[in-house]
Amino acid sequence: MESDHRKPRKTVQARSQKTREKILLAAERLFGKKGLHSVNSKEIAAEAGVAVGTFYNYFPDKQDLFLEVFERHSMEVGRVLDGRIRDEVARGGGGREFIYGLVKAVYEAHSLSPDFHRQAEALKYSDASMAVRRKQERKEAHAKSVALMAGFGDKLRITDHEAAAEIVGLAVESVVHELKMFGSEVSEFRMLKELADMLTRYLFRDDT
Repeated sequence: MESDHRKPRKTVQARSQKTREKILLAAERLFGKKGLHSVNSKEIAAEAGVAVGTFYNYFPDKQDLFLEVFERHSMEVGRVLDGRIRDEVARGGGGREFIYGLVKAVYEAHSLSPDFHRQAEALKYSDASMAVRRKQERKEAHAKSVALMAGFGDKLRITDHEAAAEIVGLAVESVVHELKMFGSEVSEFRMLKELADMLTRYLFRDDT
């Protein structure tokens, strides 16, 4: 049986975690609306419904907070994307079906907190810490793409898996970011379908 003296500690820990979560969610909303440099700690504390002093009990500054929000966001995007890719692999369809599923998975993963994602993407080109994280993200995504290609064996037309993985990654990233950040006069469905068709013809001997 659990001793009574441990219960207050658990209550304090639960309350502390709840406060931290409120600050993180408030920060994600504000960073998404205004960007890192146009938000201050006082605004984040007010949005979270906590005192400024409480904010500093959890985070030394807004830069560290932004990076933690970004890490959480990236992990969630990765979780959604990896899950969809596993589903597509398990489905065992043809090349065209797989690529279209992959393209849709990337698009859907980028639908999570799109305002914050837009701000984070911009910072990757101007903030050193974010640039490092961007490089690591791309390295991990590249390794996964190479591994996926290896699984298709002689069905692939391309022979340089590493170069092909880089090309596919850049193509999908470019189209998805364009659609999410700026939109297009052509429907998203048509854009994603054409992208998938293009990549299928590039990658596979038999494009069905």
